[in-house]
Amino acid sequence: MRMIITNRKIMFAGIEILLLLTFLPITQCFPSIIRWSLQIISIGLFFIGLLLEKNKKYFLGYLGCILFSFVYVYNVWKFNQSIVTCIFNIMAGFAFVYFGVVYITQKEREDKYPQKVVATIVALVIITSVTTIVGLQRYPLAVRELGRVGSGYSSSGQAFLDLKFKYKLMNIASWSIVYGIVFAVPWFINQYKDKRKAKYIIGLIIVLICLMKAQLTIGILISVLLVFFSIYKPSKKPKDVLLSIIIVLLLLMLIIFGDEILLFVIQLSGNRNLGMLSTKLQDLFYLMQGNQIGDVLARSERYTRSLNHFIEHPILGMSIQGVSEYGLFGNHSDFFDILGYYGSFGLIVLIYMINTYLKDIKRSKSVYSQWDLFVPLVALIILFVLNPVWYSPQVFATAILLPSCAYLENYSIRNNII
Repeated sequence: MRMIITNRKIMFAGIEILLLLTFLPITQCFPSIIRWSLQIISIGLFFIGLLLEKNKKYFLGYLGCILFSFVYVYNVWKFNQSIVTCIFNIMAGFAFVYFGVVYITQKEREDKYPQKVVATIVALVIITSVTTIVGLQRYPLAVRELGRVGSGYSSSGQAFLDLKFKYKLMNIASWSIVYGIVFAVPWFINQYKDKRKAKYIIGLIIVLICLMKAQLTIGILISVLLVFFSIYKPSKKPKDVLLSIIIVLLLLMLIIFGDEILLFVIQLSGNRNLGMLSTKLQDLFYLMQGNQIGDVLARSERYTRSLNHFIEHPILGMSIQGVSEYGLFGNHSDFFDILGYYGSFGLIVLIYMINTYLKDIKRSKSVYSQWDLFVPLVALIILFVLNPVWYSPQVFATAILLPSCAYLENYSIRNNII
C-alpha cells in the first residue's frame, strides 16, 4: 500500500517530536548533538508543513510572531539564556498555537491528527505528573531549583548542576512544564462531564496532586480559576441561573471571609510539608493586608523596573536605545518586559495577536466549544502578566493546542453518532 505524505502529516510529525522534547524533562539529558538535531528536525517539519499548507495568513503570521518575540526575548534575556534556548522555545510555542489554529478554522475535519495530538499531550502530562510526584517525595524543592541558575537552596556550582541533571533523569518537571500541566486541568473536567468515566477523574487528581507538590503559588491559583470556569459555563437555563446566583453568593463569602480562609490554607499547607507554598501564601496574606514583603515585594520591584522603561519611553520603549547590561528589566513578566522593551508598539501588537485568535474562536460552531477555548486564553493572559511565558512552550500546547484539538475530537464523535 502506497503511503501518501501530506502537509498535515508533516506538521503532525513535527508537533509530536516537539511535545516529547518539551514535556519530558528526561530528554534534556540527551547529548547536545542529539537534542539539537531533534529540535531542528521537529521545527523544520512543522515549518515545511505550514509552508505547504499554502495559506499566507498562517505562514506570515507564524513568521511575524517569531520575529516579534525573538527580538524581545533575545535582548531582554540574552544575559540569562542561550540563543538556542530562545529560538527553540519561541518557535515551539507558536508551532503549537498555529497547529491548533489551522485545524480549528478548517472546514473539513477528515483526518485523525487532532485526536492523536490530544492522546499524546494527555499521556505526556500524566507520565510527567506521576514521575514529578514521586521525585518530589525525595526532593520537595526540585521544581523550583530547576528554574534557578548557579545555585540552589542547599548547593551551588558543579554540585548544583549535577543535582539538576539528576532531577531531569528522574523526569521531574521544571516550573515551565508545571505551568503547562496547569492548563491541562480543564480537559480532564470536560471529558468527565461528556463521558462520565472514572479515568478522567483519576487523571485530574494526579495532575492536581502534582500541582500541589510543585508548590507554585501562581500555578495553583490559576488551576483553581480553570477548575471553576470549566465547571461553570454561561447559560440562560433556569438551573444554570440558580447556579450562577449560588456562585455569586459563594464569591461574596470568599471576599468577606477571605483572610480567615487564607490563614486556614496557610496552616494546612504548613502541616503537609509544603513549606514553600505556605511561605508564598503568607506573602499573599500580607499583600491583602496592604503590606508587601517576601516574594510579593520582589515581584513588585521587578515589574516596576520594566514598567519604568515604558513610562520613560512610551512609544518604542528600550528597543531604540538597546539593552546593554544585565538588570535593566525585571525578567518576571512578559507583559511588563514587552511594555518596557517595545513600548506602545508592543502593546498594539499584543492586542492584535489576541484579537486575531478571538476571531478564530468565534469561527467555531457551538457556544460551549467557544467557552472551552476562551477560558484557557484568559488564564494564559493572566499568566503572561504575572510570569514569563515565552520560556514555557508547554503552556501554549495545553492552553491553545489541546482545547483546539479536543474540540475537533468531540466534533468528529458527535458527527459520527449523528
